Amino acid sequence: MEYIRITNGNMDGLKALHIGYKQEIGEETPTDENFDSLSEAIKKGQIIFYGCADKGRLIACCSITPTYSTFNY
Repeated sequence: MEYIRITNGNMDGLKALHIGYKQEIGEETPTDENFDSLSEAIKKGQIIFYGCADKGRLIACCSITPTYSTFNY
């Protein structure tokens, strides 16, 4: 297991975690537009993600941000 900074290169894994989380709490599945917005925020440094990967697969994440909310995309 390793701890990593998540970038847009990890977007497939990040999408899977966000979709699973939203389903688990009973909220709507994020749209492609939501993920495009999230990707842009990552690119601009508006949100920083760190995660845990096991055998190359992202299994957990957390975010740090003063200006962007994944609740609102």
